[in-house]
Amino acid sequence: MLDLLRARQHAPVGGDRFSRPRAVGVGRIGRLAALALVCVLSLVAGSGPDLLGWRISQLAGDLAWSVVAWEARHGPEGAGLILAQAFRPPVTDDVDREIGRYIQSGPADGAALPGTVVLASAVTSYLRAEGAPALGSLVFPPLAFTLADPPLVLVVSPRSEIRLRYAVLVRGGTTLAAAQELERQVERLDVSALVMRVGGIATYPTLVPADTPPARAIETIAHEWTHTALFFSPLGRAYGTSPEALTINETAADIVGAEVAAHFATRSGQPAVERSSDEDTFLRDRLRSIRRRVDELLASGDIAGAESFMEAERRTLVERGYAIRKLNQAYFAFHGSYAEGPAPTTEILDSLRALRRQSPSLGEFLARVGQITSVADLRRALGVPSSPPRESDPLSGVVRHGQAEEEADRSVLPPAEPEIASHEFS
Repeated sequence: MLDLLRARQHAPVGGDRFSRPRAVGVGRIGRLAALALVCVLSLVAGSGPDLLGWRISQLAGDLAWSVVAWEARHGPEGAGLILAQAFRPPVTDDVDREIGRYIQSGPADGAALPGTVVLASAVTSYLRAEGAPALGSLVFPPLAFTLADPPLVLVVSPRSEIRLRYAVLVRGGTTLAAAQELERQVERLDVSALVMRVGGIATYPTLVPADTPPARAIETIAHEWTHTALFFSPLGRAYGTSPEALTINETAADIVGAEVAAHFATRSGQPAVERSSDEDTFLRDRLRSIRRRVDELLASGDIAGAESFMEAERRTLVERGYAIRKLNQAYFAFHGSYAEGPAPTTEILDSLRALRRQSPSLGEFLARVGQITSVADLRRALGVPSSPPRESDPLSGVVRHGQAEEEADRSVLPPAEPEIASHEFS
């Protein structure tokens, strides 16, 4: 999921950076003066102006989703949830009963939704029992979330390589036609663009989609809390500084979320969240195969060939029933941030799972992973050779088949179109 606490280090994320720049009381001269000021300040700061980001900001315009406005509306709600956990916590038996009823209910059974303080207290209790950092009766940072309608995200990647360059939050009510027009305008800047859904956002309080199925909601709550917990660690500070740090952060959050959800599902007599079916496995493997070939074509400078190849493969997948609206560099740049999705390698996923098995508690796992910011760090933590056995680049496309699982295909905008089972393209 999108970690907005650290996103600014690698890309302008959210409405506070990508709302439409406005010149107050001036015309074209004022806008030029403002741009000149940006250039001067950038030179003084020792870096060039981000003109591409500024232009994308303009194009997003009124479609942009404002993080500042969202925080202003929901910040008090998050503070109230923290205070309720600290001073008016629900009775443990009531929490167990409500959570059990919630998980056993169907996704559409709105009447079964417990209060947010019940959900927060349940997840907090498990995290504390598993050694997560504590602050009195709370975990640190205190768990705070809001069940709300999420925005969409405009992902931008260079055409010449698969790399997350920008992630711009877009209003959730944006129509498919408007999203496609925004993509077309951005791609005129010679980049790859894609608007897609997200399954949660690490604002504070964190945002969890209100229509998320019960077990998946608990998973997402724990996943997003993990981002806030890692915020204070070297891994959190490195979020977005490299593809490795981003993938390690997101995959660690996946592992924590899945473990918390499995705990409550088991206690409620329900199976753990189904992570992968045969069809999902086919899609995961096929997307990884496509990604490896695209990397090869882009490395050779054949951008047009890579884009033609992706479109041909997308059409083949659509014929098999996978409603993938658009398959391009931006698609892989975003989904590739998750080692459980179509990343070019499963080394990070397999290694972090091994690190979790070596850790006596979830808290110990978080403490260890928080010190890891690269694949080299991860290998050292596990005591494995510093270079991979087959290729020098751990993200070069070598797939070590582990137990990787497929995330949802969130590039499909219309709600009526089928999505592959999953969770958060955090």
